[in-house]
Amino acid sequence: MLPLSALTNAADKVGVNVKTHTFFARLFISFTLLVMASVSVVYIWSYREIMNNAYQTIGNRSLENLQTADSGIKQLKDIVYKDCLSLSAQSSVINMNRYKNNPDIYSPDELFNISLVLDDLMRMVQKDNKYHSIYFYMDDFPYIFTSNNNLVKLDSFTDTSWMEYYQAYKTEKTPISFINTRHLVETNNNLLSSDAYVTTYVYPLTPYTSNMDGAIVVNLKEEYISGMLNSTIGSRDGTVAIINSRGEVISGIDRNEVGSSLAGQDYIHKILNAADNSGYFFDSIHDNKMLISFYKSSLNDWVYVGQFSTDRLLQAQTLVNQRTLAATILIVLLGILAAFIISRKLYNPVENIIGAIRNQKWIDLKDNEDELALIYRALLAVSKNESHHVSPAAAKKKLQETCILKLLGSDLLDEESLGILGELFSRGNYVCVTIEIDEYNKLPAGFDNKQWGYIKSLLFELSEEIAGEQFICMGCTAKKGELLVVCNTDEADYAALKEKLKDCFGRVQKEIYKILDNKITIGIGGKYADLLGIRDSYEEASTAIKQKLKLGLGHIIFWSKDISVSTYYYPIETEGRIQNCLGLKKKDELELILQQLLVDLKSREQLSCENIRQIVTQLVGNTIIKFIIEHHISFDEVYGLNSNVYSEINNCETLDSLIPILLHKYMQLLDYTMLDEGRSKTVDKIIDYIRSNYKKDIGINDISSHAGLSYSHARRIFKAETGTNMVDYINTIRINEAKELLTNPELSVKNIALALGYNNDQSFERYFKKLVGATPREYRQKKMGYAQGSQER
Repeated sequence: MLPLSALTNAADKVGVNVKTHTFFARLFISFTLLVMASVSVVYIWSYREIMNNAYQTIGNRSLENLQTADSGIKQLKDIVYKDCLSLSAQSSVINMNRYKNNPDIYSPDELFNISLVLDDLMRMVQKDNKYHSIYFYMDDFPYIFTSNNNLVKLDSFTDTSWMEYYQAYKTEKTPISFINTRHLVETNNNLLSSDAYVTTYVYPLTPYTSNMDGAIVVNLKEEYISGMLNSTIGSRDGTVAIINSRGEVISGIDRNEVGSSLAGQDYIHKILNAADNSGYFFDSIHDNKMLISFYKSSLNDWVYVGQFSTDRLLQAQTLVNQRTLAATILIVLLGILAAFIISRKLYNPVENIIGAIRNQKWIDLKDNEDELALIYRALLAVSKNESHHVSPAAAKKKLQETCILKLLGSDLLDEESLGILGELFSRGNYVCVTIEIDEYNKLPAGFDNKQWGYIKSLLFELSEEIAGEQFICMGCTAKKGELLVVCNTDEADYAALKEKLKDCFGRVQKEIYKILDNKITIGIGGKYADLLGIRDSYEEASTAIKQKLKLGLGHIIFWSKDISVSTYYYPIETEGRIQNCLGLKKKDELELILQQLLVDLKSREQLSCENIRQIVTQLVGNTIIKFIIEHHISFDEVYGLNSNVYSEINNCETLDSLIPILLHKYMQLLDYTMLDEGRSKTVDKIIDYIRSNYKKDIGINDISSHAGLSYSHARRIFKAETGTNMVDYINTIRINEAKELLTNPELSVKNIALALGYNNDQSFERYFKKLVGATPREYRQKKMGYAQGSQER
């Protein structure tokens, strides 16, 4: 703390003016801005998190609604199917097979049976309000039965659009179920009771269900389907509609849209072109922000589309945001009050100093000068004044440290330096002690130079205070993390000297451990009777301290001749066993091998620490690095970017910490290779399934279910392993086989497409041209023309 007189005198020298309370204003404004900025960031972040969670929640809820609607439609299909199956089993329907060959001659029995069929159709419609009308159609029979109690000639029957799908089923085995919504109007032959939109279900009669060829055609009321779709979500939350792959509306709340095409709408275009089977997004419809969700059903090519108003869905979140904003404003106000109080407290000492300076009447002060400028210039003047006064004791100690460092660096000391050290060390014997902070690299932030300076000063003070009771001590920094203390003593008996050193520096260890969580290891060199022996004693102490690799942390280690005697050793058999464990993926055995290696290295007394580090480094190169190179593995993928195994191992100070690090590196490598093999087996399983089923109508959902993976996971690992996606892979196999089939002129393009698993020849032709560059017919003409030319030649 500077004396007030020095401060005021400095202010007088710099001759500055004082501006009242500017420092307080700066503090208050700074704290206020800090509070407002911090609270604003937190509020904006929380607002975004709340809204993102809300959007995700309502999006997932809307998808659940669509999946529920899809399940309801599929259940409806099952109900209609069972009703059709029941109707086809009626004796009146079955008996019609005997009359179909004589359609123009009606016997009383035939007329009676026809009336029974008509009654059954009418009864089925009347008992269930979801049915609009039902037709019973027989192949090669000139009449059609309707639920309006009519038997109508086919050539005068107007509602025949469903026959296109039925004929496609008969000729191409195209699966049919529900067909698109149609608009029926009342006709002259009174087939229909009123105009309406209907969704038609066609049930083909098969040998398994009937003894005749034909179909039962069920027209369901579209409004019933729409009501069922929207009953699960409630009219307040939104609406659900069904469209097909062309954007035509199958069912929906808006009667003006039913049966029309919405393909021109941006949001419908986005849905139809989406790669995923389901999802949601936000869009504006009629100037209203809406949540649009979609779910592509496995039933026909139908897509369920939900429209939900975000205003109603986000009412609860809006209320939460309003409350959050009110709380934020309150926190800001409290923060401003706290900023005022803190600024006032911080300003008080400055105000006192300025007041003291003002009270010096002999100082010529002017108004409206900055307070901080005055204090800064005053301190600068005092600092300059004091910089010229370095204490003689500090200068002398600095000179002594320089002389010792010169001596350690093998520099020849001049007479002046020898005189300085001779004046410091007046006793006959010298011993060097090195002090090293264990696990220095694990200290917070690595300890910067300023922090290291504090620790160094503390160690010097403790060492000189404790050891100074029995020795003349001088400390200096040998290298970062390591200190040197030169002890000057009259003790000639080395055994007694060792006990004294052990007692002194044991106390230093205990005191340091009270302050730092880290232990310290101490190395002590031999005793020498001349000044130049300091250099040899230091080298011995540095060699001794390295023994903590085998002994562990926190020891006091004395140098001995045995430390310098060592024999070379390398565990070549251990290396081979480790390589074998890596190849066979034997984790447990690998751990046992490294535990045995730890015991072996510790038990070899004449094994130097340098040799131990050489052993571990060579093991890494001959096992880990060699395995990575031989198996073409990316080092960065196993251990991460900028990872250095050698550096991590060399930073380990003891065998007890080094061997676990080495084991961890082996386990990382094994985990990576085992995971990589697992991925390859999964991809092989996917490929086997594709090659066995590519002639069927298979999709990625089928493949991922077979592999036991999710849809997205299956796509991702297949792409990563093969470099292509599953759809392209399937089409490549199909197109390659198609090239062979196209050389047979008896096979039509349509039949080839169906034989290879395509639903229609249009899809086949599109993929064929994409992969081959020509249509199937162009390819066939080219190949057949080439074959004919070869035969003629």
